[in-house]
Amino acid sequence: MNLNIDSKSQLAKLLATENITIQHNNVATASFNLEDRVLTLPVFKNPKGYVYDMLIAHEVSHALHTPAKGWEKMADRSKDFRSFVNVLEDTRIDKLIQKKYPGLTKDYLLGFKKMYKDNFFGTKGKDIMTYALIDKINLYYKSSKRMNFNFTPKLLIFCVGSIKVLPT
Repeated sequence: MNLNIDSKSQLAKLLATENITIQHNNVATASFNLEDRVLTLPVFKNPKGYVYDMLIAHEVSHALHTPAKGWEKMADRSKDFRSFVNVLEDTRIDKLIQKKYPGLTKDYLLGFKKMYKDNFFGTKGKDIMTYALIDKINLYYKSSKRMNFNFTPKLLIFCVGSIKVLPT
């Protein structure tokens, strides 16, 4: 493993405040296994920059804030329901990690901008105003509220980042 990957792994462990296991695999995006405490990062040619740091911060926030037992209770729910809860949980944990480590806010802003430009979200050539509510919520919060979807106050109640969406 090269020095840069090693330093990013150490960064993840420090942010997580525990000795989580870090692995680098040929995967499309980062993930965190709540039970086994394993953070999986994609192998990038150049593992540095805003996107990588944002992915690390996001997954570390799952390590810090997402209750494993809450996800266990989701097992008997439909895939669509779990997907909806996952978007709301991502919104919540992104807010919490940026509050805990304010220096990460810039990584989130610039990381999303790069990912959006690279069509990571598959939006190129599509009318995002026709997207389902949960997809709009996802893009709105991933963009740090920079994408304008003109949500009504009633719809924004779904987006409150300070509520627990998973049972503990």
